[in-house]
Amino acid sequence: MAEAGDCDAQYRYGTLFLLGAGIPKDEAVAVDWLSKAATQGQYRAQMVMAMAYARESVTLASIVRRFVIDCCDGCGLPADAVLAHQWLLITRASLPERQQDVRRAMDTRIATHAKGLAADQTVQAEHAAAAWQPWPGRCTPRELS
Repeated sequence: MAEAGDCDAQYRYGTLFLLGAGIPKDEAVAVDWLSKAATQGQYRAQMVMAMAYARESVTLASIVRRFVIDCCDGCGLPADAVLAHQWLLITRASLPERQQDVRRAMDTRIATHAKGLAADQTVQAEHAAAAWQPWPGRCTPRELS
């Protein structure tokens, strides 16, 4: 399914390779799958991309369990505060309406992250996020179990 473009499957593959869950850990393969999912609008993958560029960790959850993705070492991506902020803004815009708690947490994370940016960096990230379009088309992430 991931090979056919399913953004949720791509996100899951990326997460498995990033965590080394049942397979050897491979950050390059993980980033490839996560990037594919994120560019289609998979908001969980977008959050992981933001955390990788920001050198932070994030706790994600499904119906079954919670897990931490620790990208303090970059998860295979270089540190880039502007790209991190851009992905945070894109993630916020991609969140389903029903995820109000996550939206509030994202607002706080975005505000905190923005404090570390120069004004021109914030503007650059905001313009890039506003111009962002999913490619090749927007996926509709399913509730993952």
